[in-house]
Amino acid sequence: MTASPSPLHVLLANRILSWLQVRRLPPAHHLAESALCEHFKVSRTPVRAALALLEQQGYVRHVPRRGYFTTEHPEGAGYALPEAEEERLYLTIAEDRVTRRLPAQVSEAELARRYQVSKRVLTHVLQRLLREGLVERRPGRGWMFAPVLDSKEAHDESYRFRLSIEPVALLEPGFELLDTVAERVEVRHRRILDGMVRSITPIELFEMNAEFHEMLAASSGNRFFLEAIRQQNRLRRFVNYHWTYGRERVMDTCREHLAVLEAVKAGDLVWASTLMRRHLEISSQVSPYGPAPGDGATPAAPARVIRLD
Repeated sequence: MTASPSPLHVLLANRILSWLQVRRLPPAHHLAESALCEHFKVSRTPVRAALALLEQQGYVRHVPRRGYFTTEHPEGAGYALPEAEEERLYLTIAEDRVTRRLPAQVSEAELARRYQVSKRVLTHVLQRLLREGLVERRPGRGWMFAPVLDSKEAHDESYRFRLSIEPVALLEPGFELLDTVAERVEVRHRRILDGMVRSITPIELFEMNAEFHEMLAASSGNRFFLEAIRQQNRLRRFVNYHWTYGRERVMDTCREHLAVLEAVKAGDLVWASTLMRRHLEISSQVSPYGPAPGDGATPAAPARVIRLD
């Protein structure tokens, strides 16, 4: 009797499958294990197990001594793999924390009772949150959530901070575009404009957006810019996983990003800086929050919305 795949391998297989569908890789494209390990921050063993699951579903094929390759699928083919329980729990915790149904400090026992999940599933999710800097351990078996942008005031402060550093990062004396990363980022953006906006998820959109901004911060050559942008992305992650973007704004964001990238590639960093400032100013007006509360009032939490339409 064949053993059931572990939840970790199913979760990773789903992530790889989503990654393949977003990028629309051509048939017979070689999937280098080392590249997948680097992208998903895991070792070769879970990557091989996840690829084996995808092969069983026909999404990839294995060639002895050569590795795994993509296969051709009908347009719009859906996921054949079951949704991982860990992924559902992760998103539920994100939503409950942002909407303040979940307190900032909780115990593992409280989480297990609240979500009715096994210790194994809960441990996997908490470890993921820990790796992403979204929780920290407390004495005993307690956990403390890191701050998130859970109010309009925090949202606005974040954008004012980003406006003060991201355009300046493009003007650093040692700025040098990370060409390999930039090429991948550009391809992803153009695929969105070519129609992928109809199938990409809010999580994938956020991660693509985060990669764009972190790439430019890393290209500045100044480690402090990169650390600051990474921290901002951690603060934004939960909120952006549960926010209605709207397809038109997604398309506009891609065009704005590509305009910045085009200016950088042309060597006009002053114009790129100007475009980045304008992009952030526009984005700051697209908020998941209502009007700021009056004095003494509790800031409103974002609504529960995760669709793109």
